[in-house]
Amino acid sequence: MRNKIRNKWAKLFFVSIVILALLNIVLFTLIKVNRYINKQNIIASVNNNLELLNESVQNETYDRIYKIEGVKDIKKYPLDKDEIYVKFFCHGYGFASNSIYTGFYYVSEDKPIGFEAASYKLESSEDGWKWKEPSGDNWYYTKKIADNWYYYEAGF
Repeated sequence: MRNKIRNKWAKLFFVSIVILALLNIVLFTLIKVNRYINKQNIIASVNNNLELLNESVQNETYDRIYKIEGVKDIKKYPLDKDEIYVKFFCHGYGFASNSIYTGFYYVSEDKPIGFEAASYKLESSEDGWKWKEPSGDNWYYTKKIADNWYYYEAGF
């Protein structure tokens, strides 16, 4: 009798583990697909609104950019020698220390730059640039969209 009960619990435990693993795989896949779709949408939005974006940055009139679908926040950061960096936040995922942020940015020097104008060194990747924190799990990826305009993803 005891062996039957133990076998039942062992089977239930094994089935539960398999179900949890499958749910994690499905969730991870959905997040990846969603990030890919958002990336494509952000790049398309920048390309479709390039004239408005360039004009807004040139005139420092950023309010009109909020009309572009997905743009939720805009922050301007001063750089050296009258250079500027303007970050346009579009999406965020995750909780607390496991979050991913996506959007695009303008940089007057037309060189990829770290998240929120951070000065860490970016390395070339397949289609852009990346950074990974040496002793942590923070990471950053950026890709050029058009002259002075870049897509970004940051994980913290």
